Amino acid sequence: MSPLNTTGSVLNDGDSSWVFTSTVLTLLMTPALAFFYGGLVDKKNVLNTLTLSFICIGIITIQWFLVGYSFVFQEGTRGFGDFNDAALHNWLYAPSPHAPTIPNFAHMAFQCAFAIIAPALMSGAVVGRIKFKTYVCFILLWSTFVYDVIAHWIWSENGWLYHLNLVDYAGGMVVHLSSGVSALVATLFVGPRADVGRKHEKHVALTVLGAGLLWVGWHGFNGGSALAASGRAALALFNTNLAAAGGMLTWLALDSVVLALPAPRISSAALGFVVGLVGITPAAGHEHPGWALVTGVLTCACCWTVTELSRRWQWLDDTLDVFACHGVGGAVGSLLAGLFPQEHYGGVDGSFYGNRQLFAYQLLGVVVVAAYSIAATSLIFLLLRHTIGLRVSPQQESRGLDSAMHLENDKYTHAAVTGLRPGVLPQFSPDIADPASVSLVMSMHHNPPGGPGGSQPHHHPGSGAAAASSSSDGSRSANGYMYGVPSVGQHLRSMHMDSNVPASPVSAVTNLRSSMIHQTEIH
Repeated sequence: MSPLNTTGSVLNDGDSSWVFTSTVLTLLMTPALAFFYGGLVDKKNVLNTLTLSFICIGIITIQWFLVGYSFVFQEGTRGFGDFNDAALHNWLYAPSPHAPTIPNFAHMAFQCAFAIIAPALMSGAVVGRIKFKTYVCFILLWSTFVYDVIAHWIWSENGWLYHLNLVDYAGGMVVHLSSGVSALVATLFVGPRADVGRKHEKHVALTVLGAGLLWVGWHGFNGGSALAASGRAALALFNTNLAAAGGMLTWLALDSVVLALPAPRISSAALGFVVGLVGITPAAGHEHPGWALVTGVLTCACCWTVTELSRRWQWLDDTLDVFACHGVGGAVGSLLAGLFPQEHYGGVDGSFYGNRQLFAYQLLGVVVVAAYSIAATSLIFLLLRHTIGLRVSPQQESRGLDSAMHLENDKYTHAAVTGLRPGVLPQFSPDIADPASVSLVMSMHHNPPGGPGGSQPHHHPGSGAAAASSSSDGSRSANGYMYGVPSVGQHLRSMHMDSNVPASPVSAVTNLRSSMIHQTEIH
């Protein structure tokens, strides 16, 4: 233990170290979520899915520093916080008023990791069809006017739900219920996918990798919420693992018994233990491990039922079942947190131990959080729909947002590095080249100077064209790659435009445009 000269409080090295570690584990959950979601979507939207999670780290971290933390944990009123600590302008290194044995910056950083993953959870509901700029604006507004408000109600000492002794140990309502219900609203506003119901390839290994990292990170999510290296942290740690195990086995059992699947699926196992983790989050540090196991099983059974019903009825296109897993899981876990807690474990007694009011308070909390999330999220989407729009064009959606919005899919990477695949011409994006340049280059590709009726190009030493060899079927080879027709880059080199143009139509367009601009400037 080391004294701090700015106050009479004492920081505990063990508590501080555990919160530091938990902060890193909780922050890891957002990249883990990106991998988890990325393995469940169509391959043409994998990079877009990853981006929607990763961008939350950048945007929400700055929002949390500027206004978020102050809005949540400053006194303000019973309903809303204030901005006295905006941008931490009057902060010094000192013990946190919310946990006096750890530094204030440690508490702020730990809570920031929660604020980051909450909006990232919603991305799975609308992936593959929402505009990127719309998503960025949405998560910023949602974090400020939905997450921060609900977190103040429940976690701030001045929040009105806090004074009802509501049990939300690590964010069952604040994180999972709010984001799950808001994801449902997002799905209704953005609309279903154009190809909803179509089977597509999944990267199951990517999902399992993300799920495994989520399982590890969740120990910091729940264990660190004790804000000390204490018995409650140890209890939360074990309850977290136990509920996840119960959820995993329950999901596999339901698949086998109800759906009569002939073999267990690893994707089902991953979904099961994630749902178990969601269910135990509200009361991980307040109940006996036996109840934690029951919580994992019951939460998983409810989420499995909603998931299967929504898939069969197809009444909405919640792409990755965010509402079914996080909305329903957060609600069920929060209601069970009104039954099983015991004062012996540092909280309050639940209805099973004589405090019948707690379940009523938990029900009130679930209804209020869900209703406010629906109303506020609807207003945000109405604003965005009438300003910048919500959805990408049908052409972009059909093509896939990896290439249409991010220009980073495997097809683009392969074409830019090695040239055309056999018999396949690239699709150009307006962000890469204008239609006139594309038309010129593609007409050259289809009607090469050395083709029928054309003159053979004159090869210059060092141009690279002479290095291309001819195969038995008349195709040419450049840099060891075979084409059905001569490459655009070779034609441009034969026209003396650039002796170092790579054998790639994408690069050819770029160099062609640069050359035309250069010639215009000269004349």
